[in-house]
Amino acid sequence: MKITLYQPTLSLLLLLFLSGGCAVNQEKGKTITPQAPPLAEIVPWQTVERVTILKADQDPIYALAISPDNSLLLSGSFDGTVREWDLKTQKPLRTWQLGDTVNAIQFSPDGETFVTADAGGKVQRWNTRTGKLEMTYPGHAFLVTDAAISPDGEILATGSWDRTVKLWDFQTGTLLKTLRGHNHPIQAIAFSPDGKGIVSADYDGFVKLWKVSTGRFIRAYAGNLFPVYRVLFSKDGNTAGTASQDGSIRGWQVKSGIGTTTILAHNDAVTDMALLDGGKVLASTSGDGTVKFWDVNTRRHLNTLKGNVILRMVASRDGRWLVTGDRDGAIALGCGVLPILRGSIT
Repeated sequence: MKITLYQPTLSLLLLLFLSGGCAVNQEKGKTITPQAPPLAEIVPWQTVERVTILKADQDPIYALAISPDNSLLLSGSFDGTVREWDLKTQKPLRTWQLGDTVNAIQFSPDGETFVTADAGGKVQRWNTRTGKLEMTYPGHAFLVTDAAISPDGEILATGSWDRTVKLWDFQTGTLLKTLRGHNHPIQAIAFSPDGKGIVSADYDGFVKLWKVSTGRFIRAYAGNLFPVYRVLFSKDGNTAGTASQDGSIRGWQVKSGIGTTTILAHNDAVTDMALLDGGKVLASTSGDGTVKFWDVNTRRHLNTLKGNVILRMVASRDGRWLVTGDRDGAIALGCGVLPILRGSIT
């Protein structure tokens, strides 16, 4: 395990805490003496630096999830391995071998269980405390690319290359509805914050909104001409956003379907997105080897971190942690909703 503290300038240090910050080991023989900065200097995610903490696998990381209490991290890789980490100590806890590439992991809202979806078409629910398999949700004919759990924890949604989205009773495993209407493989799905709608996106760039209670198609969001790799809703549920292969991030008004935003964010495919700081900051990852941070309201670019090709990203629910997984099997941890401390290293 390696933890690195980056120093962007001689006079500015990013000190990370876990409780009210993110924990970082000090260099041997050196002591950091912080001095509290003026409030104006605290800009969430504008000067964050990346801290590499885990070398999980030799294979690409395709799935990440953080437990609702921000204590556990799950990673899923190309070789079918799911690993569990203590987020506070950065120590590995358990490992599961699923046999097929793990494409999605989701914790239930109460954190008592988690769901995995893989390239073999399997969707499974596991007990977080015991690590035992509780249920399998059969039904997809091809690999499952994404999974989402409704905010109330009652419905599980899965998207597949069989071009369908399936809605399940999360507790009983009963198949409730199959949403059909895509002519290309499903790449990403997301529930609206109120749980009444679900958005699906496919490999040809089509993005569609469905009513969860009836399974009825409501509207499409036009503009993407290339595969969409991630969809999400704003915290208030009024905006839907997509990450596309063409390097763009697009946004639409959910109710009207009117496009509101197009950001030419990256020089390669945007592989994932996450909201931070209560939905005020958007982070995006790309095949161009960067993680970028954006002000949601102004669309202003805040910061760029450079490194390996990032495939997946997840933010903790308290908005403090941002975890990325790359194509080389490394997991990196960043922290930005924290004080930036001026100090000296002695």
